Amino acid sequence: MMLFLDFDGVLHPNEAFMTKTGVVLRCDGHNLFEHAELLADLLEPYPTVKIMLSTSWVWTLNFKKAKARLPDLCKFTRNQRLDCPGRQRYRMAGQ
Repeated sequence: MMLFLDFDGVLHPNEAFMTKTGVVLRCDGHNLFEHAELLADLLEPYPTVKIMLSTSWVWTLNFKKAKARLPDLCKFTRNQRLDCPGRQRYRMAGQ
């Protein structure tokens, strides 16, 4: 079974922005990847599930850096990526 995972709006609110210093979440009371551990716990009984990263983080940061943001989910994450160039979600701060 394959789970296509976007980060924004799934693992944290859809308010992540790329800045010159990295990705920041502009949503008071929330943190980047705040639901990653919960997703890992939910998937634990299903070891055959594989995660395909279908997130703009892959082509904004690169696959290795995007996957590194998911330490609790790495065992589920496939070593490939899904390109979706029409779905850019990051905007430079101030745009």
